[in-house]
Amino acid sequence: MNVLFIMPVSIGDIVLVSSLCKYYKIKNPNSKIYFLVQSGVYFDVIKNNPYIDNFLLIKDDIIKHIKFNTYKNLIENFLMSQNILFNKIIYFRDINGEVKQSHYYFRHVFKYFTKLAGLTNYNTQINTYTDSIFDDEFNLLDIFIGKKKIIIFSPHTSNNRENGVNKEIFISLYNSLKSNNDYFFIFAGSKNDKPILNDNKHLNLYGYNIQFITKIISKSYLIIGVNSGLIHIASQFNIKIIDLSPDSISLHWRPFKNNNLVTFSPFYFTRRWSNINKLKRSTIYNQVIKLINKENYKKTVYYFK
Repeated sequence: MNVLFIMPVSIGDIVLVSSLCKYYKIKNPNSKIYFLVQSGVYFDVIKNNPYIDNFLLIKDDIIKHIKFNTYKNLIENFLMSQNILFNKIIYFRDINGEVKQSHYYFRHVFKYFTKLAGLTNYNTQINTYTDSIFDDEFNLLDIFIGKKKIIIFSPHTSNNRENGVNKEIFISLYNSLKSNNDYFFIFAGSKNDKPILNDNKHLNLYGYNIQFITKIISKSYLIIGVNSGLIHIASQFNIKIIDLSPDSISLHWRPFKNNNLVTFSPFYFTRRWSNINKLKRSTIYNQVIKLINKENYKKTVYYFK
């Protein structure tokens, strides 16, 4: 039985959906799983998944035309060119290419994805299957870093929805920590993210190979981000995560199943970091600094109004 999972873009969603392939195989051992994904970094993040039998790679220029046509029509036209008969096709986005407003019905979008796949086991684990990749390259970096703890900042500056968080709080956090010789700082993200600092006390890895970044994340002490793909990748590892959600709706896309996760989120759906007053921002900033220096903490969400 040929089964097609469709999730072309969005690294966080791709990581979540691809993690279901293992459990789909367990439930349907005779199935042959195809995964439709955009070529490039989106494919790279899941190409080592042993439970995906074949990938259908869709080009970036096709995805760009979604705003002029329906998502489903574009996908169907692409599938016609593949000449493959599928017994089941699962769209993890609706006909407009958007994840449905599942937050009204479920606590986390992963449960919505799980339901679409016909699975009932919500104890699934995130895994990008990159354990043995880039070992030699990381060992070289490890020699350079020494015994310092790696802190990764992922500002995601290319996403307009999150720009209320990015520059101000990330620059402030970095400036407060950079004199601490116990830490080594890395800024990471997509090739479209713009560097926000110019000093020589940190390493910029924007646009680097996603699997190499995954290896670095797995060896890190902490990652601080804004609900980006790298935060979701980090959730599979036993590292500390601080998630600065740009709005409360993002809680439904926060990293899944990580006991070392702390999320800071506006209380109202329409609330953004950009219109939080300076006093409240200062309080949040001080809480983040305390958490960074705290060895252990439990999974929780800090709301602010």
